[in-house]
Amino acid sequence: MRLAPSGRSLRQQSSGSAACYSVVAARSELLRSIVAKLQTRQAETLDFTSIGATRESSNAAAVAYQDEWVSTTGHPDVSYLSSLSYRDTPDAGSIPYIHGDGSTRLNGAAPARNSSSLAAAALEPEYWEEPADNTAPQPPAAPTAPEPEAPAAAAVMKPAEAKRALLLEQMRLEEQTTAEAGARYRELAEGMVAGGRAGALRPLQRELLKWFIPLRAAIEEEQGRVWANERGAGMGAHGPLLVLLQPEKLAVMVMHETLNLTLQGGNAGVPAAGLCLRLAEAAQAEVNLLKMQRKLGSKAQVALRGSARRHVREVNIRAKRALDMLEVTDWPDALKVQLGAVLVKLLCDTAKVTPEATRGQPEPTPEAAFRHEIRQLRANKKLGMLFLTPAAYKRVQDWNLAGLMQPRYLPMLVKPKPWQRHDRGGYIMLKARIMRTRGCRSQVDALRVAKLDKVYHGLNCLGSVPWRVNDEVYAIAKEAWDRKLTIGELPPQEDLPVPPMPKTKMYKKGSSRKGKGGAEVDNTPPTPEEHARWRENEIARLAHARALQLNLDRHSLRSDLRIKMRIAERFAGRDMYFPYNLDFRGRAYPVPPNLNHMGNDFCRGVLTFARTRPLGARGLYWLKVQAASLFGEDKLSFDERAAYADAHMDAIRRSAEDPLGDGNDWWIRADSPWQCLATCKELIAAIDSGDPKTFESRLPVHQDGTCNGLQHYAALGRDAAGGEQVNLLPGDRPRDVYSGVCKLVAAEVQRAADCELPADATTEEQLAHEYARMLVGIVDRKVKFGWQQVEVLGRGVSEDILKCGTVDLKMIGSQRDDGMRMLVGIVDRKVVKQTVMTSVYGVTFIGARSQIQARLEERLALDTCADAAAVEARAAAIRGCANYLASLTMGALSGLFSEARAIMDWLATLARIVAQQGQPMAWVTPLGLPVVQPYRRGGDFTIKTLLQSVTLSGAGDDAALPVEAARQRSAFPPNFVHSLDSTHMLMTAAAMDARGIPFAAVHDSYWCHAGHVDVMNAALRDTFVELYSRPILEDLHASLTARFPDVKFPRVPPRGALDVGAVRDSAYFFN
Repeated sequence: MRLAPSGRSLRQQSSGSAACYSVVAARSELLRSIVAKLQTRQAETLDFTSIGATRESSNAAAVAYQDEWVSTTGHPDVSYLSSLSYRDTPDAGSIPYIHGDGSTRLNGAAPARNSSSLAAAALEPEYWEEPADNTAPQPPAAPTAPEPEAPAAAAVMKPAEAKRALLLEQMRLEEQTTAEAGARYRELAEGMVAGGRAGALRPLQRELLKWFIPLRAAIEEEQGRVWANERGAGMGAHGPLLVLLQPEKLAVMVMHETLNLTLQGGNAGVPAAGLCLRLAEAAQAEVNLLKMQRKLGSKAQVALRGSARRHVREVNIRAKRALDMLEVTDWPDALKVQLGAVLVKLLCDTAKVTPEATRGQPEPTPEAAFRHEIRQLRANKKLGMLFLTPAAYKRVQDWNLAGLMQPRYLPMLVKPKPWQRHDRGGYIMLKARIMRTRGCRSQVDALRVAKLDKVYHGLNCLGSVPWRVNDEVYAIAKEAWDRKLTIGELPPQEDLPVPPMPKTKMYKKGSSRKGKGGAEVDNTPPTPEEHARWRENEIARLAHARALQLNLDRHSLRSDLRIKMRIAERFAGRDMYFPYNLDFRGRAYPVPPNLNHMGNDFCRGVLTFARTRPLGARGLYWLKVQAASLFGEDKLSFDERAAYADAHMDAIRRSAEDPLGDGNDWWIRADSPWQCLATCKELIAAIDSGDPKTFESRLPVHQDGTCNGLQHYAALGRDAAGGEQVNLLPGDRPRDVYSGVCKLVAAEVQRAADCELPADATTEEQLAHEYARMLVGIVDRKVKFGWQQVEVLGRGVSEDILKCGTVDLKMIGSQRDDGMRMLVGIVDRKVVKQTVMTSVYGVTFIGARSQIQARLEERLALDTCADAAAVEARAAAIRGCANYLASLTMGALSGLFSEARAIMDWLATLARIVAQQGQPMAWVTPLGLPVVQPYRRGGDFTIKTLLQSVTLSGAGDDAALPVEAARQRSAFPPNFVHSLDSTHMLMTAAAMDARGIPFAAVHDSYWCHAGHVDVMNAALRDTFVELYSRPILEDLHASLTARFPDVKFPRVPPRGALDVGAVRDSAYFFN
């Protein structure tokens, strides 16, 4: 912490609370005195008795500041906490280390921590105002009896008691994960095992306990080496980090994180460097949490109280390093890798499993549970991977690992702490920042000085909306999962059979492969028999690899779903809130990553608003519209969608009343089945209520933008023709931009198919002709497109066509008829939708090809094909068709959106000019949010760790690194548009909040209660007009001119005649 001449920190000088300053100044003075005594190398033990007096003044200041905070933030009343105080009785004797729960350990005992003291910590001014700068040493808390758990049924309490219980429960929820697990393992190790009762443990507990005990001892020994100042690889660098947490917590963290990451891909391995960073980041998060609890300062006591037994200079160095690390909110990646490598190495050395015994064979000996190996990826690139050994993986598959996969960030039980500063908001105890800055220091610096009141307000509006689990829908999903049904996002629970891997790897003759030393390999043309054997071997190898990958994908999906279901069960029947923050472009995301309304169809189906609102005059109408839209009928008019729902009301009722009954699969065939089921149940419940107008509904109803990126480009360029295609202008029914593009592509496909090939046609020409014949008649409005145009006519074909891998022309020819039959009718709007939407965000040819290929593979269900040869033939046809479609469609949009294309080119030119000045592209959104593109080049460096050498890319905040000009240019247009669509969403959130209406959003999909849809539609159109009534492009040009006065930037391109105000009359602008 840097101290100003006044004794206050730089951040404290900007604080407006006198009560807060009185506490912070006392803390800062105390910390300065400690550091001063360290620097003078005094051997005597410091007098900590003054802390008690400081704490008393802290409690008085807390009461004064609390009134100010409650009145300004609107947070639930916590005035009952004003009478609580800390126990300040210092303990005598040396303290080996601090515990994760904030207590200190004396002679092996861990004093319980009073939850009232924890609650009082939330009112300390340095917590709410200066948590990062206040880490002065504190005395250990005296042992107290633990308070009982806060009652879950808060509804039966008085309001003040209910608020108290919820706040305490939320604070426990944020801090309990690793600390509780460490305490649990410690109890098992020191109690049950010592008493000979290990047989009562479950298999998972027994096995993990076998890992925990030696790992904890190894970590404790390593920490002892740090304090003994032993020399070793990286000891001086990672040592101060290693001693910040107690061994129990580190051991649990290492075991759980390593198992989670290793098993996410079905033991496909986890990159060791990534694992090291993950472990260190988990440790850093725990340290930051303890700093929030103001307990880490006692680490200085650990060093100083033992000073009489240690050499003065050694104590000075080690304690000073530890104090320095306490002041660092984000540790450097180099130190993270070193610390993580130490922890992984200790786990690999200590974790053992005993293979299953075979009858008649000697008792097997324990073997390592993890193996670390270096894999050669390319000629100049190696990758260290960590795996479970076969015996360990077999054992782990039988364990119930649900308890291990505990997400760090969960939904909240109380309203998130309001954002009032860039680094202050969201969770009560956990550290969070308003923006995920990707390590860009210039971005953080810009946030510190920016006026972000409007951004804060928008995020606070989103975070204040309470949610609940839709118990009915979740019960159906749980039953479907238990019955192993694959509905919507429920993945298959069984792995595919994996065909055997060929025993030998064959190389195709005629290739240009060279042997060692540059010696040529046999390049003679293969005989038909040799080619057939090679082909058979290649098909078997690809089939084996494909089955393995599909099983890994299934395993990952199952693990993700289990986490979501466990969170849903944990919060069932409870209100929950999602704290929000931003990505570096300004787009808002819930901080809890697993279960939230931005997730997949399953997440959206099992979540609903916690508060009900009456449907009113038109709420039932909007429920019907949503039912039809979720079934894929979103291109009909609103009235036609409502009529569609009426026509299928019997199927809707059967779906609602008996969704898993025989023949009641109408909702399952919907595009979004779980959301469709939730809508069916709400719709039937409203009708059966007898008076739908007064029915209290809690289901979110969506209104989605039409290719929203193009809507923003059309508004920027005043593109009337493009705006009409994306519903900026009024119309009787929603227009579909995909249909116009598809007509151009279909015509090109037909022309290529009708072209007669000469006898001497090249391989490339034959391939293009084959793919065109496969696609004739099946290219429709659901194919997606990008910007770049690749000419593919009868005799002309881009080389990109052939970048799909090893496609055998003879095989394609022999499978032509099967391929044509296979593809007929399956290339629809869904196949191409993603590419059209992402075209305005800079999708490349490779990206477009991958998107189309993925959709084709989903529709053709490659994983259900039993014959390996048929699978590979089908896969080859899909790869070729995806290449061909992507090549044909990359230029179609540019002809339809000429003004939008001109704006894109102009934005890219601005970024290129800025990059030529050696600076990153930066701008300020209409809400005042500064955005700095973090892309820089070079700066890679290698770190040697105990595990392996790790190469890290240079930090994004190093201004000395050159900017990555190509990426600065290509990323700016989509990033700029993303910042505008997020601005529109936050403006709409504020407008809805001003009307007292709950509002949520998934970027360009806006949600509210069914009875409020008309109000939301009016609000989002008004805010869009307000946004684009501003001179956005002129302001961008002026800001760059002011930033680079000696550089000439091109003028804003001429714009069209679109009247943005027309969106107020466009019913399908959002629909």
